[in-house]
Amino acid sequence: MSASRGLAVRWVVAEAATPYRTDTQVEQAHEVAVSLAAGRARVILPLARVAAAVVSSKAHREFGYARLEDFCRERHGRGSRWIRDLAVLQGHFEAMPSLAAAVLGDDGGAPLHVSAAMAIGAMAGTESVDRWIALPRTGKASWALRLAGSSLERLQRLTEMAGTGDARALDRQLGELLRLQNVLELRLGEVLREMGEMKGWGRLGFEDAGHYAERVLSMSRTAAEDRLWVAAAIRPFALVRQAYERGELTWEAVRSVLRLLQGTDGSDLEGQRAWIGHGRACTVKRLRDEAKAGRRAAVLGRHSGRPMTDDAWHASLRREPGTAAQRMAGFGARLVSDAERQTVKRRMDEEPLRLRLPGDVAHDLMRAVRARFDVVRRMVREVPEFEPWPDPEAPASALVTRTFSTRGWRPPLWVGLLGLLEDCVALWDPVEANVGGPDRRELLARSGYRCSAPGCTGRDNLQDHHLRFRSAGGGPELTNRESLCVFHHQRGIHGGLASARGVAPLGVTWRLGRGAVGGRFRNEKRV
Repeated sequence: MSASRGLAVRWVVAEAATPYRTDTQVEQAHEVAVSLAAGRARVILPLARVAAAVVSSKAHREFGYARLEDFCRERHGRGSRWIRDLAVLQGHFEAMPSLAAAVLGDDGGAPLHVSAAMAIGAMAGTESVDRWIALPRTGKASWALRLAGSSLERLQRLTEMAGTGDARALDRQLGELLRLQNVLELRLGEVLREMGEMKGWGRLGFEDAGHYAERVLSMSRTAAEDRLWVAAAIRPFALVRQAYERGELTWEAVRSVLRLLQGTDGSDLEGQRAWIGHGRACTVKRLRDEAKAGRRAAVLGRHSGRPMTDDAWHASLRREPGTAAQRMAGFGARLVSDAERQTVKRRMDEEPLRLRLPGDVAHDLMRAVRARFDVVRRMVREVPEFEPWPDPEAPASALVTRTFSTRGWRPPLWVGLLGLLEDCVALWDPVEANVGGPDRRELLARSGYRCSAPGCTGRDNLQDHHLRFRSAGGGPELTNRESLCVFHHQRGIHGGLASARGVAPLGVTWRLGRGAVGGRFRNEKRV
């Protein structure tokens, strides 16, 4: 600053422009994440080849599965959309080789997002594809593959044989490639978790892990958040992690096991071993059944935290007309009790409900929730506060709203969602539903109104199968009958792709696939 009498003061500012620098640990984690993402992309090309061969040959039927979805979930822990997208991507790769190079990162840039490659393949032509792939990308995969226990040479061998052979060979290839990708994704989830703990997203200029994954790692937001959740949930359970890395538990199986282990701290090693053995033996279908039953029991304070016995699992499947209404009534009574307790202590314990929905669907859902909320409030206001509630059998949404309103609280918005659920159950699960005679009603009720074949989730066009054929002297008793979907009844049992022997419901041994290539099962457990 310089100043003189009679002159205005003039400020001279000489400030060095220093760039904003991120923390060194965040930068290192960022480099590791980019390398892991590049390694993950390396597996895409052989996976696409195998996926295309599996889809085109309908290999899932050789293993005794009616739907590609059930085959992918039970054999490899993934969904049918995943393998169908990879099969379509393989067609784009064959038509546009430069697109395959972009996905792998062999064109000098970082791997191109699979969904972006799908969109480019659908819109671009052979002459314009290079203009579509005009994105600055960087990253190397060799270090990440070594970290996952593999190498570029081994991956090259897998790539050369990918998509060749019969159904069994394709199944083996798919399993080996997925084990490699699962390890890479687990490591990547751990790095993302550490970056979040260091508050690295803001320092790197991103909103959150999903934003970072989309922009930098060529991963979808949903995939990144799922891997981040698994990496955080699996952290206390060293034995479960080892089983997952060795390929003993698939992606879907480990997610189910981790949900069932919620509420424990990982110190019970015997408990971990029990769940690992249970996860290896059971189909994903059964693990999901147990997770659902566990959540229902936890709401009522009765969850044991241990694998279910065959009897307990089968009992949890039972579903008769009106079962959903009965469960809603039980949960509603619990909500009414909670409303009474919370308003007494003058503090509301709320837990946010987070749903991942497309923007337009989320907007429509919130509009419906608010509309139902307004309807319930108007109904409650029609009864003066000093008068007793006239209908003791009123739905829980009305009783909860009444409790909050009479005690000076504003009813929470979730009573609108509760009201929508009550309406849905009343409409689609009537007690007087007609499903046939008493024997058929019992047959469907004990199986939960779905196909009894291992791993099958079919619920449409269920048929009545006699374990001992009627032509061989089998009787109509329920111990000789199972509910099956059309595929497992006609093409499975009567077409040679499956067999079922024993006494229903808990003593039936299944064989899936020709020559039992799909395995042998009893009560959704491998034998």
